Amino acid sequence: MKKLQHLENDNFRQLSDDSLRYIISDCRAAMDANPDNPKCVSGRGNYADQINDAATIITFRKQLSESENPLLLVLETLFKEVSE
Repeated sequence: MKKLQHLENDNFRQLSDDSLRYIISDCRAAMDANPDNPKCVSGRGNYADQINDAATIITFRKQLSESENPLLLVLETLFKEVSE
């Protein structure tokens, strides 16, 4: 079984994927609005770390669900072929 690496924002593990996507979007917007803000890339809880941690969790969950359910991959492939 895969293990999730250490994260700066460990509390992100309990959040839903939708909440994590919102964090990614919100941090990107903050970085775009004020790129000179030191919180963009430095210090604890900086925006870049939050984006990375949220994306890591979403990716880990996706890989875990696919690895534990190989049938899911087959069904998704078949569904795509049928719907095209």
